[in-house]
Amino acid sequence: MDLLIAPNTVPLADADTAPATGTPGYATDGDPSTGTARTPFPAYAWNAVQIELTTVMTKAGLILDKGDNTQLYQAIKIISEDGANNNCIGKASGNQDYSPLQGGVNISSGQMWFSYKDSNGNLKYVFSQVAGDYATNTALNAEVTRATTIENNLQSGKVNRNGDDGISGSFNVGDTFSVGTSFSAVAATGYGFAYRRTTTLTGAYDWYSDYSGIKVNILNLRSDGTLNVTGSGWLQVRGVNVALSTDVANLQSQVNGKQAAGDYATNTALNNGLAGKLDISTYQADFNSGDSRVHDSPYGKRTQHFRATANAGDYITFPAKMGSVDACTVKEEANTDYNCKGYNTDNNGTYLHINGGGTNVQVAVIVSGTKP
Repeated sequence: MDLLIAPNTVPLADADTAPATGTPGYATDGDPSTGTARTPFPAYAWNAVQIELTTVMTKAGLILDKGDNTQLYQAIKIISEDGANNNCIGKASGNQDYSPLQGGVNISSGQMWFSYKDSNGNLKYVFSQVAGDYATNTALNAEVTRATTIENNLQSGKVNRNGDDGISGSFNVGDTFSVGTSFSAVAATGYGFAYRRTTTLTGAYDWYSDYSGIKVNILNLRSDGTLNVTGSGWLQVRGVNVALSTDVANLQSQVNGKQAAGDYATNTALNNGLAGKLDISTYQADFNSGDSRVHDSPYGKRTQHFRATANAGDYITFPAKMGSVDACTVKEEANTDYNCKGYNTDNNGTYLHINGGGTNVQVAVIVSGTKP
C-alpha cells in the first residue's frame, strides 16, 4: 500500500482536515424514492483512512509499497508477534520475560507495580524504584574499583596482630607514637623491648631485653640525664669502649701515684692544639741529613762545614748539593799568608783561590743556603 497517487494530490501540510463543526455520522448512497441524497466522500475522510492504515505499517518498521497490498497484514503480524515474544509492557528483548497481568501506580509514593506469573505459574509482584537521582553503572563500577584499590592497599600495608600483646609486619610512625605501659620489638637475630613502667623507678626511660633472660634491664636513662648501663657490657662511642668510674679508679691504683688524678685534655683537644705544628717526621727530614758535615734546619735551610786539601785553582766539591748558595767562606788552616777564598761557587762546590799560588793547602770551608 502507498499514499494516494492521482492528479491534483497535495502534500500533508496542505491536505484537507475534518471540519470544525457538524455531526459525525455514516455515509449513504441515498434513496430517490424517499428523496434522500447520497453522501459525498470528502477528501479529509480519504486522508483519515489512509493515514490510519499507513501509520500501522510504518510503526511496524515497513516501507510503504504501492505494489504490495498485504502490508497492513504484515504490520499487524509483526506487532502481535513482537508483543508475544517479549511478554512485557512495551517493547523488550529476550525470551525470559513474563507477560504482565495487572499493574498500577501507588498514589502516595508514586511507585509503579505490576504482577505476572513465573514459569511455574506462581503469581509474582514487581515494584519499581521511585523516581530520583541514582548512580549509573559506570559510576558504580568506578566506585567498586576505587574501594577495591583501597582495600588492597590496606591489606598490603596492614600490621597484623599476633595475639593480645604483639604485632607482626612493618610498622612505621611519622611524628608521634604513644604507648601505654610498654613497647616491644622482636628481630630475627635477637629480642628486645623498651618500656616505661607504671611503678616508681629512678629512670625516665628503661630498655629491657629478652636476649639473655626474660625482661632483663640493660639500659636506664635517669631523670637527671645520667645514662646507666645496667648490664655487663660496655658503653661504646663509635665502637670504642668508654671507661666507667670503677675502671678509672682501677687504672689510677695501677698507676700508683705516677700521674695525679685530674682533668686531662682529650685526644681531640690535643690534636686541635697540634694542628699546623710540625710532626716528628718533618723534624727528622729537616735536621737529619745523615752527614755530620751537613746541617739542615727548618724551612729548607742548609749549612755545611768541612775540611779539604787542594791546590790553587782546584774545584772543591761540597759534601751535599745545595739548592742555592747564600755565602761561601774558604780559609786556610796553616799559619801562612795564602789569603785563600772561593770563587765561581755553584750548588755543588767552589774553586779555590790562593794568593800567590800553592799546593796541598788544607782549608776549612763553610757554605750556607737552601736545600735542593
